[in-house]
Amino acid sequence: MSWIKNFQDRYPKEKQRYKTGLLAGSIGVFSNLILFIIKIIAGYSAQSISITADAMNSLSDGVSSLLTILGFYWASKPADKEHPYGHQRAEYISGFVVAIIIIIIGFQFLSQSIMKIMNPSAVLLSPLIFWILIFSAVFKLIQGWVYRQLAASIQSNTLTAVSKDSFNDVLMTASIILSVLLEKWTGWHLDGYVGSLIAVYIIYSGFESIQFAISDLLGERPHPELTQQMVAILERYPKVLDYHDLDVHKYGPDTFHASIHLEVDAKMSLVHAHRLSSKIERDFLEELQIKLVSHVDPVQLDDPLVTRLHYKIKKLLRSYDEDYRFHDLHLLDRDKKEPRIIFDVVVPEGESLNNDQLYGKIVKDIHTFAPDTKVEINFDRVYLLKDLD
Repeated sequence: MSWIKNFQDRYPKEKQRYKTGLLAGSIGVFSNLILFIIKIIAGYSAQSISITADAMNSLSDGVSSLLTILGFYWASKPADKEHPYGHQRAEYISGFVVAIIIIIIGFQFLSQSIMKIMNPSAVLLSPLIFWILIFSAVFKLIQGWVYRQLAASIQSNTLTAVSKDSFNDVLMTASIILSVLLEKWTGWHLDGYVGSLIAVYIIYSGFESIQFAISDLLGERPHPELTQQMVAILERYPKVLDYHDLDVHKYGPDTFHASIHLEVDAKMSLVHAHRLSSKIERDFLEELQIKLVSHVDPVQLDDPLVTRLHYKIKKLLRSYDEDYRFHDLHLLDRDKKEPRIIFDVVVPEGESLNNDQLYGKIVKDIHTFAPDTKVEINFDRVYLLKDLD
């Protein structure tokens, strides 16, 4: 949206995310406060627990927006001595606190709704209250659309969740209108039941938000699109024979640290290997804003024995499953009675054998073509580059 871009262009790039979050939170605080006042008046006037529950949901949305502002504010603070990776995870913490508040409000109104079911009373619906509810639904629809546009502009999961919550509120208000109309036409007292459904929905959304916040705080697997962008940079460099052990650590929506192993010709000088890894690290930082640390693994391309071992081990692992991968093959202590073979194995998902069982199986099969050798294997069962296989 052009108006969002014009707003963001007023600030330096490093402040655009915070300012966009501040804008979204400010819109949420004031708009939800207005909706709360309107709905709470309508709820008490109509003696409707479902409308009152919807009003309190708007209040909780307003509190959520306030915490969103605080979360974006703390997340915008630069790294310091105590927090060398920055403060961006504060955005996730604010989401967690919001979820707790939502759950508490949900349980409070579930209790009131159950009391209304046990002691039903008529909803006093006037044309004014009816049009207030219609206005509320339209207002929430516009609010959700604005949130969605702001979320897309900064790729914010927090604002995306807020936008979904607004669209869900439209459905909640619509269900209240329907229950009130059905009571007027049929005489059925559905207000307590609808209020209970809304309360259950509020509780469910709170637990869902907790799940998302905890997942972000624990650290999630990077999106496959980001992995593909990283691989695209690596593929530009033909002197990188292969790469593995990609690890990505997310310290906030815009703060990524990563590490990777780069395989290069063992004949490459240390100076040239250093220059190569430095160029790749610079590309990651400039293009993806990822701080990369690369480790260089030398590969002996002209060693016929290592080449033969590589071929046979690859054939062996593929005989188990086509999805098996391996890397970092080294042949050590050749001049000793019992040389060592060392490599890493990427275990495909669904493999039923544990590491000890798999190790025994692989070693037994390797000894059929490489007897009198020690075999050391590291197993990778969580491997980011699997996303691209």
